[in-house]
Amino acid sequence: MRFRVPQVYKGGEANGAWYSSAMQFADFDCSKRAGYIIAVNYFEGSDVDGTLTHAEKPVPGELPFFTPVAPDSVGEAWMKFVCSFPKQKR
Repeated sequence: MRFRVPQVYKGGEANGAWYSSAMQFADFDCSKRAGYIIAVNYFEGSDVDGTLTHAEKPVPGELPFFTPVAPDSVGEAWMKFVCSFPKQKR
């Protein structure tokens, strides 16, 4: 995602870091209409390029916490896209 105006990261060790774009990695449970964000990378550049200013990474051993996806949200658009693909057999 790209922001029109640079944003300031709030909290933790990256508090005060500026970023202009971010890339999220998420997982969705299509049958339950729920999802969780696995990781987020924040970049100085406007097209997820330039310097990586901060990375939120999963905590090793932490179980995913799925939450309902809000109707008419960006998350719902992502979920609909991801869930539109046929299931792959493993």
